[in-house]
Amino acid sequence: MLNFFKPLKSFNPTQKIIQCPNCKQSLRVPIKLGKTLLINCNKCNSKFNIQFKHPLSNLFSWNKQQTIQQNISNLKSRFNYLPPKTKRLFWLTIAMIILFIILHVKTPTKEKQIDPPKKTRYIDTDKTLLGV
Repeated sequence: MLNFFKPLKSFNPTQKIIQCPNCKQSLRVPIKLGKTLLINCNKCNSKFNIQFKHPLSNLFSWNKQQTIQQNISNLKSRFNYLPPKTKRLFWLTIAMIILFIILHVKTPTKEKQIDPPKKTRYIDTDKTLLGV
């Protein structure tokens, strides 16, 4: 039973295990999206740069020198190379936005009308109620 949870213990979404390009030593590095990290290998003392990019970062890049059709076909091909989890997240986000727009358009906002206070009439100084 203890061996079942061992892979879950080693999972860390803020770090990634990579191999040194020279000696193939496994190295644990922090994931910093968009930043270039200088990694030092402890085994062979080599230094190399690594950069993690978000999968959606270059999905929507647009080349102004290409036509609209070429840019759209490039967008489709880049979308096909995304990981399946990222594709699902993308389509879920689009569906949520569409649902939000539909619900806001279909349901008009109803403002509550405040009725003016009813006037009461009093008789003389007793202030006994005459009518409501």
